[in-house]
Amino acid sequence: MVMTSLMLVVGTSFFLPTLQNTFAQYSATNPAPGTLEEQLKLAQDKVTIAQQNPSTGSGTSMLNTDFNQTLIVIAIIVAIFGAIAGMFFAMGRGKQQPATTH
Repeated sequence: MVMTSLMLVVGTSFFLPTLQNTFAQYSATNPAPGTLEEQLKLAQDKVTIAQQNPSTGSGTSMLNTDFNQTLIVIAIIVAIFGAIAGMFFAMGRGKQQPATTH
């Protein structure tokens, strides 16, 4: 009983700060700056700037204008996951099922 109570207290002490951080973004004490129209204008400006400078973009390499770099990344990912899948396949083929008698 003592151990259960102790675990409950320790678990609660770790959980409550996390819960507070989770709901902090919805707090009325720190509202987003400006009105809805100002936020909409800022979002439209961000889109306009991104469209005017397509080579800078969001920094995501998959959306980069350099297609060769994207192909290299995809090839590396395929090689890694292909090697892992091949290893599992080879391990599965090498093991023999034990004979069962009924």
